[in-house]
Amino acid sequence: PIARRFVHDRITYHIIFDIAAIDSWKKSKAVRDRLDRFVGETEKTVRTQTDTFGRPEFNEYYFFVNVDPYGGTFDGMEHLSSTRLVYDGSLLKDDAYADLVGVMSHEFFHIWNVKRLRPAELGPFDYSRELYTTLLWFAEGFTQYYGHLMLRRAGVWDDKTLYSQLADEINAVDQSPGRFHRNLRESSYDTWQQISARNPSAPANNLKNTYVNYYPKGAVAAFVLDLEIRRLTNDRRSLDDVMRELYKTHYQDQEVGAYYLRGTGYSQSDVYAAVDNVAGRAASIFLVRLVEERNEIDYARYLRHVGLMITREPKSGAAKKSKTGKEAPRLFLGLVVADSKTRARSEFVPITNVLADSPAERAGLSSGDLIIAVDGERTDGRHWEAVMELKRPGERLEITFFRGARMLTRTVTPEDVDRRPLRIDVAPNATVKQRHSRERWLGPRIKADK
Repeated sequence: PIARRFVHDRITYHIIFDIAAIDSWKKSKAVRDRLDRFVGETEKTVRTQTDTFGRPEFNEYYFFVNVDPYGGTFDGMEHLSSTRLVYDGSLLKDDAYADLVGVMSHEFFHIWNVKRLRPAELGPFDYSRELYTTLLWFAEGFTQYYGHLMLRRAGVWDDKTLYSQLADEINAVDQSPGRFHRNLRESSYDTWQQISARNPSAPANNLKNTYVNYYPKGAVAAFVLDLEIRRLTNDRRSLDDVMRELYKTHYQDQEVGAYYLRGTGYSQSDVYAAVDNVAGRAASIFLVRLVEERNEIDYARYLRHVGLMITREPKSGAAKKSKTGKEAPRLFLGLVVADSKTRARSEFVPITNVLADSPAERAGLSSGDLIIAVDGERTDGRHWEAVMELKRPGERLEITFFRGARMLTRTVTPEDVDRRPLRIDVAPNATVKQRHSRERWLGPRIKADK
């Protein structure tokens, strides 16, 4: 292992790299330089987070970074005074490295939110059974938001990178049909059901259409709540104040009991009360609506306070960013097919999901169907995208497929739906007040884009 360390506010932070790779890769100067960069960016992030939320209650902290370019796992797990980051990408690829930095920031923020300030159901923790809570949107979703924001405030990310990451969270929600079926409270409580359903041996289910992930939806809720608190208080208060209030009231001011942590955790009403205390009744009602309702969020309304706007990716950008295996941006069938690697090995086009209330669903197609022809002409996994590029919205398609041992044909009429990803941009006509609000939100580390 390769060990590095730094000290901030009398606390020693250790970074232990365990690299499972050939010796020449481990000895590479480019890899060493990237490790040095990770140490520097981790230190900036630690300083920014602790300066914002207070000195942690430990004397040492460990980042265990397991790097295996040939592995198949990418994950992070928070602990009381350490985190383990399991990384399966190449440190030399910028996109993959950015993911590692993002997980580092997310997991470190957990030392306040989750490992100490925690839902009542999650501490004392009983590892012998499933534990249900309606608060994972706060425990994980708000942590997701702050993981992004802290990297910007630390100067590790610039404004555009932050906007891109927040737009990714918005798109994850916007592209999930389940947002109309489960609210944040329900998606938190149902997480065990969702985990079980992902098991390859699980019975067929429709959770892809009825479940929404509390990570991105919780992050989006934190984002718009932060902006709304700032608007309601004329930038005098923010979500930072809510987090500090909760941490003080439901952790620092509590006694240490039989459990090794202070207090007994917080409830959903405690979160609402903290928002009320910090920013007033209107802000707490706004949060209740974010948690309980299943409506679309008017992003433009809240972004306006900091001089930002929500738009669609230009056509060229959309084509570049679209996930392989999904339809062209304007031709909407409501089908999600297997990824390109799976399709390349298949003589069929496997359908992995059919979106709710889509042309494909109305035509009777289903997850698990294997497409073999379009308009009487054979197609396979390798040629699916080329075939779809020739089709137009409103043009009836005869899709032939196998469903088990049966061969069926259904008529599908694609719709003209703008599926281009959403993006966040600086409003060109932003006022001086809006720019000042944006700078207060982004923090003092580096200036905001003009």
